[in-house]
This record gives sequence, C-alpha cells and structure tokens, in this order.
Amino acid sequence: METDNYQVLEQVDSKNKSNFGFYLAGITGGIALLLSVVSGSFISPALRKVKKKKAAAKEKKFHATGVELNPWLVWYSRFYSWNRGITSTRFICKDLWKVDLSNYENIVIFGVQEMMEDLQIKLKKELGENSCIVACRFPLPSWSPVATFGEGINTVWLYEMSGSKKIS
Repeated sequence: METDNYQVLEQVDSKNKSNFGFYLAGITGGIALLLSVVSGSFISPALRKVKKKKAAAKEKKFHATGVELNPWLVWYSRFYSWNRGITSTRFICKDLWKVDLSNYENIVIFGVQEMMEDLQIKLKKELGENSCIVACRFPLPSWSPVATFGEGINTVWLYEMSGSKKIS
C-alpha cells in the first residue's frame, strides 16, 4: 500500500516538472521574441537601402571604415561585408568621440539629435577643406546643407566643409 502511494507521488512530481519546463521554455521564447522585435526597430532603419550604396562604393573602390559603439552591430556589419565579398571595408567598435577623423574626406553619420551640435564642433576641428559630410536623420544645427534629399526620418543632408568652415 505504501509503495502505491510513493508511485502516485512520483507521477505527480514528474508531471509538475515537465509542465515547469514547458512554461520556462515558453516564457524564455516570449522574452527572446520581444527583444528581437524591440531591437529590430532600432537596427532596421540602418540596414535599409544598403544594396545600391554598396554596389556603387564597390565599383568606385571606396575604402570605408565604420565606427560603432555597439559590438553587435559591428559584428553584424563585418559578417554582412564578408558574406557579400566586400573587402574594402573595416568596422571598429569604438567611441566616435575618441576617433581621429582627420584621415577621412567623406563622413556619413547616423547620429542622434542630441549629439549633432558637439559632432559639428568635432568635424570642424578635424576635417580638411575638401571634406564632405552626409548627415542622416538629423541635420547639423548651424551649418547650411549643400543639398537635402528625402523627407521625414529618411531625410539626408549633404554638407561641404569649404562652406561650413566659414560658419562660426
């Protein structure tokens, strides 16, 4: 009689353990899905319309250096370039404020509005007279763009340093 009771208790315990595993897997999967959706909304704008630009840069043999603070985006960019056979790119995981920009003639920036004023000062100090800057999403506050393309969050501003250095 006692052995029957133990067997019944063991069966109940094993059922609870298996349900716990299913609940844990479901919750973990739900959290992973939620994180993917949330982070995807931040990453996807930067990944749009890459093919045309990539092909044009490859044809003209541009050498590009990507600077990004987020290591996941750096690794994704490296993999993306490697997977497509693009060898003239390099991606570094570094704070933009610690990178010397004086070696570059063309700058493309995907920044946030709060950093654009400080970035404008950095660009003015470090870039040469013939440099071009493309600002995506947010303009440089006190510079006048040479051209503007797009609208809304897809707006892009083109600046030339020859005109911008004159602005205080």
